[in-house]
Amino acid sequence: MSGGLKDLARRARQAQSDRELGFLLVNDTLALAPYRQAALWLAEEGVWALSGVVQVDAHVPYAQWLDAVARHLHAPGSTVLQPFSASDLPPALAAEWGQWWPAHALWLGAGTPGVDGAGLLLRDEAWSAEELVVLQEWADIWWHAFAALHRPRIARWRGLWGHLRQSLACRRASAGGASAACRCWARCWPPCAGRCT
Repeated sequence: MSGGLKDLARRARQAQSDRELGFLLVNDTLALAPYRQAALWLAEEGVWALSGVVQVDAHVPYAQWLDAVARHLHAPGSTVLQPFSASDLPPALAAEWGQWWPAHALWLGAGTPGVDGAGLLLRDEAWSAEELVVLQEWADIWWHAFAALHRPRIARWRGLWGHLRQSLACRRASAGGASAACRCWARCWPPCAGRCT
């Protein structure tokens, strides 16, 4: 394992959040191979991280085009690591390639259960066989770490839904008297925190 790959693997293991890992993938993979742009795309969430960008705006034309490209290339069971170019896209998407990207792209698909997406690296030169081997190893390490830390938006919504259900149950408990309702609210609504019992 090269020194650059060892360092990135160590940093991936030590990452405290999925956002930190996203930054690591799109900005620091440069230690392994040169590229001009990078992106992280998640099947359920769309464009999740871009190199050199603090926060992704999903409504800008570039992010919408990138999402469409990734959705076209994405297929369950597809190749985990795959170089691609404009010729691999339908004409409508290929027509805009030159406006957004250099000639060569690399798809670093998730080969880890529990997360579905891809990292995309973009540059002017074709990818060498040696670079592909190292980048495949890095992608395996990175996706494993990301799967351990990432909690998709849908999971956050499920948590909110559970909290709302509990709150509604507490409201129904108010029929049992004010103190019973307040004790119930103290468990599920922090502003009360038991001060009203």
